[in-house]
Amino acid sequence: MSKLYYLGTDVSKEKIICYDGKEEFCFENERGLREFKRFLKKRYKSLEEVVVIFEATGVYSAFLREFCATNGIKAVMLNPRQTPNLAKVIGGRNKSDKIDARMLYRFKDIVKAEDIKVPELDKELEEICAYFSSYRLIVKERVALNNHLKALERNPFAPEELKKVLKGEISRLREQERWLIEEMERRIRSREELETDLELLLTIEGVGMATAIVLLLLFKRYEVRNRNQVVALLGLDPVIRESGRSVRFRSRISKQGREETRAILFMAAMSGIRYNSKLKAFYERLVERGKPKKVAIIACARKLALIAFAIYKTKTAFNPTQGNDKNVKNNAGRKK
Repeated sequence: MSKLYYLGTDVSKEKIICYDGKEEFCFENERGLREFKRFLKKRYKSLEEVVVIFEATGVYSAFLREFCATNGIKAVMLNPRQTPNLAKVIGGRNKSDKIDARMLYRFKDIVKAEDIKVPELDKELEEICAYFSSYRLIVKERVALNNHLKALERNPFAPEELKKVLKGEISRLREQERWLIEEMERRIRSREELETDLELLLTIEGVGMATAIVLLLLFKRYEVRNRNQVVALLGLDPVIRESGRSVRFRSRISKQGREETRAILFMAAMSGIRYNSKLKAFYERLVERGKPKKVAIIACARKLALIAFAIYKTKTAFNPTQGNDKNVKNNAGRKK
């Protein structure tokens, strides 16, 4: 295997800064990354020798991810929730783009070989994700307006004309939500393998179209390999703080995953408790054991996600009489 050259790469809105272990380089963060490509071709014999280490920071890193995928450049895409922990370990107190690039470069010593790979780019899937991002934004706007309208209805001085305008805007946003869901469904059903996965997820009692779509995008886009990854991506992994006999905090979920996905899953769990016999029985057992209702709902959301992941991996429909979530172990994503 030829020698690999690592580049710690910090991505901002306008610039990307690279550190190769000796010095920093700055380039425009534009589609195609022409300056960056000329630099790599001039500096290295082959682009296959280069490994770009960067944080997957949403839209800001999209150009770099696309660049690596189209040019066959290996990359290590880090969870931005994890990288600050390394900075603390190595004693970093200051923060700047250059310092971040140097810190990202240090990941070359601890990264796993299976995490070094050319990113896969599914244009159609990325377009569906863009629709979902807009859907979540509109939902937030509608909920905020709805709460504001309820407050105005308790205000005797609020003009009726104002409330009428807000009601019309809320109706318009609901129409946009419906259109976005229908458009995402149409695009998913245009691909046979995606449509199959969607139909299987919809067999889960209590899971509607919006929940099925968001779970499918989570599993597909992040190439989820095991149950632990599912829980971590959703921020449903427990955090325990204990030290000796005196420090014992109540455990809680990390909330370090995707907030918008977790919110939809919570709503699906509440629906599942009513209509899904398996989830309802699980919820009632937890409450009978003395668990607070909110904790029980969180546990149901976690179980629902694991059931969905098992169905996605095994390609089998939901069976309320069997434990779908037990069919996939932590090594489910490993190659045989």
